[in-house]
Amino acid sequence: MMLITGASGKLGKELVRLFPESLTPSHSELPIEDKAAVSKYIASHKPDTTIHLVAMTSVPGCETDKEKAWKINVEGTRNMVEALRLHSPGCRFVLMSTPCVFDGDDESPKDESCVPSPDNFYGLTKTVQEAVVSSSGLKHLIVRANFIPYEKYPHARAFIDRKSTYLFAHNVARGIRDVMDAGLTGIVHITGDRVLSMYELAKMCPDSADVEPTTMEEYYKTNSHRLTKSMIITSDRWNAYRIG
Repeated sequence: MMLITGASGKLGKELVRLFPESLTPSHSELPIEDKAAVSKYIASHKPDTTIHLVAMTSVPGCETDKEKAWKINVEGTRNMVEALRLHSPGCRFVLMSTPCVFDGDDESPKDESCVPSPDNFYGLTKTVQEAVVSSSGLKHLIVRANFIPYEKYPHARAFIDRKSTYLFAHNVARGIRDVMDAGLTGIVHITGDRVLSMYELAKMCPDSADVEPTTMEEYYKTNSHRLTKSMIITSDRWNAYRIG
């Protein structure tokens, strides 16, 4: 039985479409911050595959409430892997991670061999989260990708100078399935086949023709939270996908 945490999120919904028989507990059913509750749930269901999507992903939110970010991203993940190691040690654990584990100071693409060097607290929690999983003793797959859902872009402006090898959520869901089917373990980057700015990405979204361009310089005039500027990743382990 497959377990998908965070199944109500944008990527989670796409994965549920691909794996409709999965366990998809709500937060009240599986509060990952609660070690005892996690252990009880895992002992009861004993999944053979877990795709762990639950995370606090807002960069400003993580900076503002570091305790909460750490509790969800790091301690919650530790609770999951410890419970699985105890009650379902043969479980394959798939972690959704991010290019924000890198500092993004230049636009050189980062592959799986590059050493993380996060420049904000969100990236730090994800870097530690990856370490928790990689040292867990479970068969694991750590997927890094950068995506948004294929729907109306939620902001009035988008950066012309913040770039990545973006995909849409349904592309990443397919990539996760493909990599799992291939039996890969360790770190794998699921990437688009071209570099796009956030503005170019926004313009590809439906009903988003009115999105205006902006710059990181403009952002920092009113915001102090450091964003990862370049999130360009490539893969030496898997093929790139065409966005769309």
